[in-house]
Amino acid sequence: MSEALLPWLRSPWRRLSDQKVQGRLPHALLITGLPGMGKGLLADALARLMLCQAPRDTGEGRQACGSCESCTLLDAETHPDFRRLGVPEGKQQIPVDEVRGLIEFVQMSSQFRGARVAMIEPADALNVASANALLKTLEEPPPDALLILVSSRPSRLPVTIRSRCQRLHLAPPSAVEVAAWLRARQAGVEEADLEKALAIAHGAPLAAAELLESDALARRDALFDDLFSVLRGQMSVSTFSGRFEGQYDSRLLGWIGDWLHDLALLSLTENPPDLRAPDKREDLLRLAKALDLKRVFSLHSRVQEALRLLGQVAVNPQLALEALLVEWQDALNIRQR
Repeated sequence: MSEALLPWLRSPWRRLSDQKVQGRLPHALLITGLPGMGKGLLADALARLMLCQAPRDTGEGRQACGSCESCTLLDAETHPDFRRLGVPEGKQQIPVDEVRGLIEFVQMSSQFRGARVAMIEPADALNVASANALLKTLEEPPPDALLILVSSRPSRLPVTIRSRCQRLHLAPPSAVEVAAWLRARQAGVEEADLEKALAIAHGAPLAAAELLESDALARRDALFDDLFSVLRGQMSVSTFSGRFEGQYDSRLLGWIGDWLHDLALLSLTENPPDLRAPDKREDLLRLAKALDLKRVFSLHSRVQEALRLLGQVAVNPQLALEALLVEWQDALNIRQR
């Protein structure tokens, strides 16, 4: 963990630090929360503390020193008692062979005569075989080993995995706290953009910061405008698809999922709380009046299913979106001119 803890991570870090000092850390920890909450930062800090040879006490809990041999090896990604497991390049999931290699690692003796730490991120990318292989180790953990699982979508993990881990959930901090942090990080940020980024990121600070520091907000607005052009019959599905070729990903589908979520709420009442896209309220309200609520739920389910499958199988998000748009047009009974 860096010298200046991210404000919303201070409380969970103190909890982890106290558990480490008191010898009460579990054998397996599942850190969950929205994307952009800093789950990986917290997991990395804990791994460093577990392996540091000269940890120091600070006003924000015990932290790794950052200068001992162990910390130096971690910086170089060559520490023999630490293993990080993720999705291999070109894959959609974490293969079972990778997990078996991780299991062999945690069963070995520590080369520094201390702990061994294994991290799986994102843990929700484990397939059925990988999760089953990991389960036995969670049921019969080796001594002096810590497994850290990091997940933005813990519901994708088998309940047998979740139940054998101590869970630490990072909830979004207050909007006031995040807004203050973002203003300090980005001097001169427009309040309208700040509020929009916070809403899109569902209050996750790092996700909101990334939106403000990239062209994502402009990209989202362009997607929304072109999407409505398609629904009005002013643009063909193929033209729309071509404009966003190479940009289809979970974020784009997630934005559409948010708009469908808000459409469902606006179909029930004109002033619902907790809209995910408050900046699009007026346009979505007009569309909600032309859509049957059952069709909105159907479309939303299609998007959620596409998002679920996107990280598990070779789903083509472009084809998924094109099929969605055709169904959406049909629901509105709009014919392209």
